[in-house]
Amino acid sequence: MILANQATDGYSTLADAHVLPASHVGFAAGDQIKAYINSSSSPTAALLFKGTILGTSPAPAITSFSSRGPSLASPGILKPDITGPGVSVLAAWPGTTFNIISGTSMSTPHLSGIAALIKSVHPDWSPAAIKSAMMTTASVQDHSGNPIVNEQLLPADLFATGAGHVNPAKASNPGLVYDLSADDYIAYLCGLGYASKQVSVIARGRLIAPPSAVSREGLELPFHLGDARRQHDLRDGGAEGEERGQRGVHILGGGRGAIWDVRARPPARAALQLRKPREEILRGVQDGGRRRRLRAT
Repeated sequence: MILANQATDGYSTLADAHVLPASHVGFAAGDQIKAYINSSSSPTAALLFKGTILGTSPAPAITSFSSRGPSLASPGILKPDITGPGVSVLAAWPGTTFNIISGTSMSTPHLSGIAALIKSVHPDWSPAAIKSAMMTTASVQDHSGNPIVNEQLLPADLFATGAGHVNPAKASNPGLVYDLSADDYIAYLCGLGYASKQVSVIARGRLIAPPSAVSREGLELPFHLGDARRQHDLRDGGAEGEERGQRGVHILGGGRGAIWDVRARPPARAALQLRKPREEILRGVQDGGRRRRLRAT
């Protein structure tokens, strides 16, 4: 059996437990095969089993069934957060020797395992710091040094890749992290407009003194999505808008401090200005002075 993709699935293929000998091909290859079948009165084909082939390209790539953003509940926060291995993953399986599975149920344990390894190296890190380390060190390029592509072999956007593909080695030493506590998340929920009763349900406890509301700009997450154009459109319907914000980071390691260079690559029709492109930051001290201004036209 030859299983050919529909156009929406593009070049994404995966290993599956078919009941017949089968070959799964992408949409373009499927079109070529169908054209050959229609061009001959007696088309022939053969399936050759060559075992596992390593080093395929492009890799990593975003598959067609990978969840996409943005978040409808909170559009200003990047979703997905990050990507990890999740296609044709071979692993032990109860009742048989192995199984090959694809999906979130494979990428999630990869990311969880990496988080556990980082925690073993840095036992004092919070969950938010571990998440920040994984996101800020993620790769946005494939193994060939090209941008990560989607199922159509086109460059995947942030709503497909999140921060990028996880890099465990780099995540153990990110240099700096964005850190948060449970109270910060509760304040953010208040900033979204939830009442104290609703937040108490999520926090699993009554809020004695509800915290001050925090907007997404005040939430120290690794990635924010700029909202300059939308804010301006809501204000006066014009074609240009601007958003200003401030970020804080924690520098890791010993010593007096570190000098960091900040570089920006804004998308088309946007400009990003940094107050201090280079700044010395004391280690272990949160820096509240990293201001940026985003302008969209």
